[in-house]
Amino acid sequence: MFKKLLLGLAVLVTMQILAEASDCSSHDMILGRRSWNDKVIYEKTIKLDSKWLQKQSLDVSFPPKGASNPHKITRIELTDRMKAGEGGCAYLTRGGVGEYAVELHLKTQRGNGMKFDLKVYGEP
Repeated sequence: MFKKLLLGLAVLVTMQILAEASDCSSHDMILGRRSWNDKVIYEKTIKLDSKWLQKQSLDVSFPPKGASNPHKITRIELTDRMKAGEGGCAYLTRGGVGEYAVELHLKTQRGNGMKFDLKVYGEP
């Protein structure tokens, strides 16, 4: 009985570890296309230092609250600058390509930090 319980627990722990590892397998995010006349309308480096055994999250918005953007977004590039497998995950939560605003939700893996370069391109 104890062996079956121990085996079941080991299987559950292994499944959880694999689920968390595969959850963040791709760290770069590229949405949309650039045209010859598109320009960078927003550029930012986003960095969070690691915290021991903790996951952290951060929301990034363009344009910043209280500002407006007259350019339609054509491409969003979010490039992970951490070593493979250790960076954060990005999720589009609002707006995006074809819109005038975008919001991204970024989160770290447990015990790791993140460093992303964000570029938003738009029509002139």
